[in-house]
Amino acid sequence: DVWKYEDFDKEGKPAKRTLLSRGYSIHIGQGGHNVSGLSMGPDGRIYWSVADKGINATGKNGERFVYPDRGGIMRCEPDGSNLELFALGVRNGQEPVFDEFGNLFSVDNDGDYPGERERFIYIVEGGMTAWRLHWQWHGHQEFAKVSGEKPYNVWMKEGLFRPRFPGQAAFIIPPLANYSNGPCGFAYDPGTALSDKFRNFFFLAQGGKMTAFKVRPKGAAFEMHDERSIPGGRSNTGIAFGPDGALYVTDWMNGPSERGRVWKIDSTEGKDNPDRKRTRKLLSEGMAGKPESYLVACLAEPDFRVRKAAQFELVRRGEPGRKALLAVARQKENQLARLHAIWGIGQVARGWPDGKRKDPDAVRPLLELLNDKDAEVRAQASKVLGESAHSPALATLINLLKDSSVRVRFHSAIALGKPQDPKAIAPLLELVEENDDVDAFLRHAAVMGLAGSAQTTPKVLLETINSPHPSVRLAAILALRRHAHPGISSFLKDKDLYLVTEVARAIHDDFSIPDALPALAAILDRSDLEGEPLLRRAINANFRVGRPSDAERLARYAANPSSPEHMRTTALACLALWAQPPVLDAVEGRYREYSARNPKPAAKALAKVAQDLVKNASPKVLTVLARAIERLKVSDLLPVVHAAYESERATPYLQAQLLGTMAELSDPALGKFVESALESKDARLRAAGQKRGWAAGLSGVEVFAKALKSGTLTEKRSALGNLAQSDDKEADDLLAKQFAKIEPELELDLLEAARTAKGTGARSKAKALEDKLATRGPLGPFHPTLQGGDTRKGKELAMGHPAAQCIRCHKVGSTGGVLGPDLSKIASRLPIEKILESLVNPQAELAEGYGLLVATLKDGSTVSGSIVKATPKSYSFQSPDGKVSTLARPLIAEEILTSPMPPAGAILTKVEIRDLLAYLSTLK
Repeated sequence: DVWKYEDFDKEGKPAKRTLLSRGYSIHIGQGGHNVSGLSMGPDGRIYWSVADKGINATGKNGERFVYPDRGGIMRCEPDGSNLELFALGVRNGQEPVFDEFGNLFSVDNDGDYPGERERFIYIVEGGMTAWRLHWQWHGHQEFAKVSGEKPYNVWMKEGLFRPRFPGQAAFIIPPLANYSNGPCGFAYDPGTALSDKFRNFFFLAQGGKMTAFKVRPKGAAFEMHDERSIPGGRSNTGIAFGPDGALYVTDWMNGPSERGRVWKIDSTEGKDNPDRKRTRKLLSEGMAGKPESYLVACLAEPDFRVRKAAQFELVRRGEPGRKALLAVARQKENQLARLHAIWGIGQVARGWPDGKRKDPDAVRPLLELLNDKDAEVRAQASKVLGESAHSPALATLINLLKDSSVRVRFHSAIALGKPQDPKAIAPLLELVEENDDVDAFLRHAAVMGLAGSAQTTPKVLLETINSPHPSVRLAAILALRRHAHPGISSFLKDKDLYLVTEVARAIHDDFSIPDALPALAAILDRSDLEGEPLLRRAINANFRVGRPSDAERLARYAANPSSPEHMRTTALACLALWAQPPVLDAVEGRYREYSARNPKPAAKALAKVAQDLVKNASPKVLTVLARAIERLKVSDLLPVVHAAYESERATPYLQAQLLGTMAELSDPALGKFVESALESKDARLRAAGQKRGWAAGLSGVEVFAKALKSGTLTEKRSALGNLAQSDDKEADDLLAKQFAKIEPELELDLLEAARTAKGTGARSKAKALEDKLATRGPLGPFHPTLQGGDTRKGKELAMGHPAAQCIRCHKVGSTGGVLGPDLSKIASRLPIEKILESLVNPQAELAEGYGLLVATLKDGSTVSGSIVKATPKSYSFQSPDGKVSTLARPLIAEEILTSPMPPAGAILTKVEIRDLLAYLSTLK
């Protein structure tokens, strides 16, 4: 066993089922890990991408990495040892690839939200590209349902998918570009492929198209440029360069039901390139058994694959190979050969490929290269010396923090974190100050250096709290986050709210820093607090800590009229859910488990601020307050309910909700408020008053009789439903009496109510009417749906019902499919009875040119398919394989025509059919 992957259960904890990989393979289990690409780096390590199902891996030497809901880039030696988490936060990074300088790039899928696009990312050691799987669950947050606000989407609201912009979260490595949709395969020109036109290009398969582009340096990172389209298949997925220099592309052909293809893409002018021919020969022959002089010559070849193969073979040869590599590293003629030699010496130091011949001192000669005139040589030497934690390099690496090349400064800063020597902290902070937060990638390198240098004494980073430079304080915050150090909370007092927000993210998000959560909760009392990312985390910290003092703080914030309304409702939602905390976090959507809590601290906190809260509350805030009171179910809050009901800002909708709260809490004063509701001018409030009449001790039958005589349609429907729920003889008689003269718009409501009524009289009347309707044929039972529907609800059904969803097959205006007839003017073509028939019995009469055809021909053969067009002489139909054919009708001996549309009665309730009919009857 090389390494072990384990699944997670829904709570993010390791599941009992374990997936084991053997040899060098990775076992992908159901609901488990999505390994999107694997590459052998020029440093001799295997790199691969794990998607956002989460990482829960145990390495060969016992290394353990547990990161639920986060993807990443992992690496290890060829034998599976030294398993490492190289970078975190990818969603589904495709085919990580290296360029000739050892830079690692990938294309990552987005969160599938409107307004975002996929990301081109530069993957650096320790980098966090910010995606979390649980950010897709924000739509299920109970907090949003209670607060009435849109669910908070961290990914979109905080712009974590975007390239660097002012105010962006600092803990992330931003993407280089937002560029496309649906990235799949990804490859880089090895140096001799295709033609010289495509030298140093990346190649990307993205579904229906293929593109190529280059990068150029931008600070410590890069920027995309010169993007162009190239030929490809129909649904391009994986891509790879062959040893012949051509590009090979797998084409999924739009689904597994169709036969996939492999395309070969080549350049006519590049086919005869001598470099391509020589590369193919060198790759086919391999490096085994070749003399060292041959291998050294191959290190200067223009093809990356050849150079890497020669490098690895020299490393395998032990001491002779090491000497040859060192000689190449010291020569000045060929830069790329020198880089491969430096990487090879790093492999020797690690005992590549299995760690059995480790020689840490092998990197010592690279010290002289730290002063080389070639900046890339200095950068790669810094990197390799850092990975070896070679302490004699410390002083020179510190000096390189002032190098003229930002790339050298970048690699030296990361390298300085490996020896874990505190002497590097001050120089690294100087680099941070000089950068002044301009280059996010250079900042990241400095943070990596600081986190490593302060590994044994992280407290030293707290001394930066008095630094006059925000960039220095920010770097310390980011380094402390990597240590999950609770002392980070001291930065919550910073006057710079951008820094405070970064501290809040560190304390609140992911695994959190539990010991610092109370301090984060306390800052909600700061009068200068602003910014949704910060406010939401401070509010939620109070909810998570869950002390009585935290409930009081939330209540004070909710009562403060200067607080943003949507944050006030969020604070109230926290109090509403205090006793039964939902498992999805209010900010992140992450699974967090709580034990049940006493509702009284939340109720007492609301009672303390009730007067100010009601006085300064908008209707929206009052609505959430009502929900909080109803959920807490504490009768001590009834004075707050009464005050809210009588508030000038209370809407009829809110008052109706508050009546339910009073009934739920057995309010002795309910009767007074019900009588007031029955006199309201608003029909919905009067209907709510009717509903609560029984609980208020009022004569419900009299109230309902009055509503049925002179009330609105809403009141009458409410009255029928309430009568059906009563076991009172008078209620049953009144409900049965309604069958004597039925209003067409109420017929369905009367049937639905009486059919399940508690009284036998009403049930027998309903049975008699149903039997009568059944005698009218297939449409008889649906006759009550012809009148009384809600047009707005019907449109919602047509556009969005998960099963019905008419627009999947039918067009309405410019929206919808073409598999069924256009409904845009259906009410002009058909009376409502015919529309009803097409819904509940679609086989009765097919629209011309639509339906499924099964035909037996006169020669005995059969054909079938979906009708595309029908004329008196022929059918045009599409067979299951997608081919469109024309069939002359005289050739048909027998035909069966059916509609692919399912009967609506099997999908929708009769009330829903009534609403849908109401909407369809408006389409003229």
